Amino acid sequence: LRIELRDAPLTVVACAADVPETCPEQLRYEGSWVSIAGTRQDARRSASTPSLVFERDEGFAALRAEVPLAVDGLVDLELGPLTLPDDRDLDLRTGVGDVSVRGTEASVVVGVEVGDVEIHGADGGLAVDTGLGDVDVVTAGHAELHTGAGDVTVEQSGAARDLRVRTDGGRITVTLASDADVDLEIHTAGRISVRTPRITALTSGVLERRNGNGSIRIELSSPRGDVEVRSVDPG
Repeated sequence: LRIELRDAPLTVVACAADVPETCPEQLRYEGSWVSIAGTRQDARRSASTPSLVFERDEGFAALRAEVPLAVDGLVDLELGPLTLPDDRDLDLRTGVGDVSVRGTEASVVVGVEVGDVEIHGADGGLAVDTGLGDVDVVTAGHAELHTGAGDVTVEQSGAARDLRVRTDGGRITVTLASDADVDLEIHTAGRISVRTPRITALTSGVLERRNGNGSIRIELSSPRGDVEVRSVDPG
């Protein structure tokens, strides 16, 4: 499912697909357009012009906003939480607005120009790219995360998975599921602090460590921010 809105916060709450009594089979959402300029009559006319369009073609579905040029910049979309089954892959795109996703078991892709991103789930894999904003993730899946300016916090909630994090200006904090078989590489001009059962380091610049068979690749990069790595594995 692809959701593409120009400038609107997005909140997605996933429900258990295997419990149809309480979980809708398709996307459920409610929202309204609000005019931000003109007289009261102009506002009513402007708010009734744009629309949300839902399209479906076999296994692909998309929700997008259609805003005529005549009212472009004169209306805002106020969208409530979107509810859908947890086994649906998600592709979320917005210009300005925070994005929050909770409970998904499938893959999630998020693209934001300006806004914070919070993900709890995305067990099938996660990719996040925001130009300006913090990223906060708890996931059992592999993840690739980037922010142009902002802090990134990641916790691996399942088994150890590949992780790539880059912030052009911000702090990185990572909690690994395990460091037993990691291939760890950190680049930063700030402070590097690693405290896991098998790796202890306090340095700056570049840190490279390999444990076990090195099958889990962890790449962390921040030109200026500090990088901290810890582990939920007691060793």
